[in-house]
Amino acid sequence: MAVVNVPLPDDVELPSRAIYVLTQERVHAILAAHPNFTPEVIICDEAQNIQDGSRGILLHGVVDRLIERNPDAQLIFAGPNIKNLNVFAETFGIPDVHEIHSLSPSVIQNMMVINTRSAVKGLIRVERILANGRQDIGQDNINRVTPTTTERLVWIAERFGREKPSIIYANRPVDAEKVAKGLAQVLPPPVASTKLMDLAEFVRVAVHAKYDLADCLEHGVGFHYGRIPALVRRGVEEAFAQGEIKFLVTTSTLIQGVNFPAANLFVCKPKKGNVTALTGAEFWNLAGRAGRLGKEFQGNVFLIDYDEWSNKPAEEANEIQVASFLESSLLNSIDMIEECALREPILESDGVADIESAFSRLLSDLVSGRLSQTLAKYDVSEADRVRLTAALSTARAKVSLPWSVLALSPTVSALRQQRLADYLHAEITGGGIERLEQLIPRNPRDGDSYKVLSDIYRTCHQQIWTLTAPKLHMRMAAISLSWMRGDPLPEIIEENHRRIGGNLSSNIRTTLNDIEQEVRFKYLRLIICYIAILSHVLRQTNNDAYLKGISSLPSYMEMGASDQTMISFINIGLSRLTARTLTDELIDKNMGLAEVLTWLRAQNLDDIVTSEIIRSDIRRALLNLA
Repeated sequence: MAVVNVPLPDDVELPSRAIYVLTQERVHAILAAHPNFTPEVIICDEAQNIQDGSRGILLHGVVDRLIERNPDAQLIFAGPNIKNLNVFAETFGIPDVHEIHSLSPSVIQNMMVINTRSAVKGLIRVERILANGRQDIGQDNINRVTPTTTERLVWIAERFGREKPSIIYANRPVDAEKVAKGLAQVLPPPVASTKLMDLAEFVRVAVHAKYDLADCLEHGVGFHYGRIPALVRRGVEEAFAQGEIKFLVTTSTLIQGVNFPAANLFVCKPKKGNVTALTGAEFWNLAGRAGRLGKEFQGNVFLIDYDEWSNKPAEEANEIQVASFLESSLLNSIDMIEECALREPILESDGVADIESAFSRLLSDLVSGRLSQTLAKYDVSEADRVRLTAALSTARAKVSLPWSVLALSPTVSALRQQRLADYLHAEITGGGIERLEQLIPRNPRDGDSYKVLSDIYRTCHQQIWTLTAPKLHMRMAAISLSWMRGDPLPEIIEENHRRIGGNLSSNIRTTLNDIEQEVRFKYLRLIICYIAILSHVLRQTNNDAYLKGISSLPSYMEMGASDQTMISFINIGLSRLTARTLTDELIDKNMGLAEVLTWLRAQNLDDIVTSEIIRSDIRRALLNLA
């Protein structure tokens, strides 16, 4: 049975039997490309994410569409510490639901408070949190002052985490790197590990020769955050699970589904990013990583200077009350939804984008005749129903785009899409053939691709984001094209570092963020919308002949490749780095899925690949396809 984790384009036949492991964005892409995509079992892991802004709205929408396509599909919703599991039955209209609560794991967790704020240099006091208060455990002296969060995490982890695998929670990627580098400096030199040395060398090749992770790994320390390339993250995860890495510093990826077994967890003033403190449920989800069943019988959670935290999550309930973002928007932000429908679009900040996603979903329900049903489901008052319906009707009257076009970009406001359509229509009808051809996305290897893509990004900034950043479109076009051409990540980082200047470590993080968060998420969203609107306007202006010339930028942006051979390797489940390595071995850059699979199965991997990590990636993909 095949395992598919990329959105297959409409010219690739879906396998007859497969397991699809996809984000909501990728599900949406497959639904749009394959009308016959009707899975029999739908598992929605981390289902509580239905409450997370525009991505929650999209998750809500794709599950609705999957159910519409196959009402008999079995649905499984899973998430940590969800109190009201019936919310999914109510949200999706599922009549027959069975709730299954997992049993508590057979571990003992010690919640330890470490107080470092003594007037005596280096003195720390240790307490254990009990049901009826705290138990004094004693005191120790670490012989140094720890004025910053980074120093506290480093020295307390070094003092109490030496004997067992330990996780340290950091708020941001930059914090994770600082703590990891600090631990690598203060820990005694480890016994050389061939596996870690190989992993460190792989990191230097896969990311950058001076990426701090490589040096940290050679000291038995790792760090982990979402922007790191997938194959590197997987290598770090495996090394920690196997005991090669003793200290792993990680950000909120730890509470977003990544499962690390550890004996100790060290936390100091935890936040998501650098602003939002963890809720009680998020904290307990995080704390559950200490003492995982089958790995460690007992886990220790060290709360560093807990009395100074802005909130006290360890004292809050460990269950969360889930509500879809659509429901919470209708109950708490109906005035903002009404504004989205009635006013001209303003700067599309994250908060505005979230509410506009709710507006777009409700506008869709109005067009499809389901609005009354949706508003009744969420107990919206009669007065609010009347004014919201009126506002949505006003917005619908401003939009001439067909709903089939608008639905291709469900998280972009219909008013923003209409504004883009009006702009493109005026440019095409007023600028002639020369201007029309400037609007058509080119293949990333085309000599004019940079000029065209930077102009497209500028247009999207103005018409969708209403952003006026003078040179951002130029920088992001350059990075996007390097990524889509399949350029190695170290080359992209080095070129971006040359442009930006300054600190290399910071620029490595910036480039990783540019690719993972900007190119593969935000700009992918813009390009999908741009191509959908442009295609409609071309048909509307009798320029259908240009449709076949539109380059498949969304696929290229998603995969980081534009050679068909490299795309085929990625489509069989290989990482981008592995696909690039194999593509370099082949002169034919236009091989299909069957051709690359036949070639790969005929190879002796030791002859063509030097890295064991890449060989493991290939073996895993071939096993999934067996």
